[in-house]
Amino acid sequence: MSPAVMKTDGTPDETQPDNTPPDPSQSAARCAPGTVTPNLGPSTPEAGDPMVTVDSPDTSRGSVFVAAAATAGWAAVVSFAPVLASVLLLWQFSGTDTSAGNAVRFSLTTWLLAHGIPVGTAQGTISLAPLTLTVLIVWRLVRAGAHTARAVGRVPHVLPMTVGAVMVCYAAVACVAALVAGTSYWQISPLRAFLTAGLLAGLASLPGALTEHGDDRRLWRRLPPAVRTGLWTGVYAGVLVVAAGAVLAAVATVSRYSQVIEIYRAYDAGAVGIIGLTMICLMYAPTMAIWGASYLTGPGFAFGVGTRIDVFDVVVGPLPAVPSLGALPAGPVAAAVGLLVGFPLVAGMVAGVLTARWNPDLPSGVLLGGGLLSLPTAGVLLAAVAFLARGALGDGRLSEIGPHPLWMGLVGAGLISAGGVIGALATRGLARRG
Repeated sequence: MSPAVMKTDGTPDETQPDNTPPDPSQSAARCAPGTVTPNLGPSTPEAGDPMVTVDSPDTSRGSVFVAAAATAGWAAVVSFAPVLASVLLLWQFSGTDTSAGNAVRFSLTTWLLAHGIPVGTAQGTISLAPLTLTVLIVWRLVRAGAHTARAVGRVPHVLPMTVGAVMVCYAAVACVAALVAGTSYWQISPLRAFLTAGLLAGLASLPGALTEHGDDRRLWRRLPPAVRTGLWTGVYAGVLVVAAGAVLAAVATVSRYSQVIEIYRAYDAGAVGIIGLTMICLMYAPTMAIWGASYLTGPGFAFGVGTRIDVFDVVVGPLPAVPSLGALPAGPVAAAVGLLVGFPLVAGMVAGVLTARWNPDLPSGVLLGGGLLSLPTAGVLLAAVAFLARGALGDGRLSEIGPHPLWMGLVGAGLISAGGVIGALATRGLARRG
């Protein structure tokens, strides 16, 4: 040891730095990455000494499932709360003899139905999902994936860990809900609830987990330009087609306003009944929009076995007394309105024009390839939304409702792809001439 610095009175000066070389075990403790030791001492910590990791997050399976249980549970609560509040308010003011427990079970049944989980009744199976509630559920699951990924941190294999944990936790919640909601009147399979809700949670939480750490942008940049162009064109045109279907459904409701009002008056259920019927119509508003998109695409849709509703022909039987169904066409439309069929071609052309104008440096071959690759993209998107808007309202005649996913996907994708190629190449040709 080097001699200590002495004061003038002969006592050691403790304010001066000590030049004694540090103990090797203490140096190792100081230099260990991510380790904070409150007291310098032997390399082996005494009992009770905290060892805090600050650089790397906790990546144990338990921590992942704890975070997923919290986020998935919160997603279930937020999506179920509006249904429960609405049903309880209607039950409170309707004066019915139904117990509060049955009202809660009906709320759980509606919530499960929005996941695509079929419900068995004495009249048959009900599987037509209220898509307004489905949109809320999907949005909350996307946020659950993002929040879980944020809690876990940036670690290897974070994506499968996050998505798998959210799937299991949310599926467990749906399974418990099916067990509680099941009665002698409502038959819901807990296994089907577990599998269907878990699949939906996995598909919805994946984009949220990708976006949280910026993996979506990295994956997008790695794709070839033609693939990116095809994905963008197909998705943009598909969204335009569904939006046009929503506009068509709204216009049809306004134009057939008298039929809608007649259905309301036929119930004579008072203010509470009117509110309940209106809530049912709002829950199925996205379903009507997708039906309108299939109507514009060409294949149309069905409302019962052996029925057909499209621009050229309308064959339909007695309809349930639901106000929004009063907007369905009573027969073929006029020739001028029939020109709307093939709107996906126009949507594809719009998407192609925008792609060519916003990417002036892309070669014509890339634009052509993107237009062709928009065919599978738009086909999958339109077939998926048609599948969501399809279901049953019992056995027998009402066991087939909604558009056919295969026909809507094939026809819509072909028109969108053709329109995308025409719009992109025509815009590029005009730009070169200019």
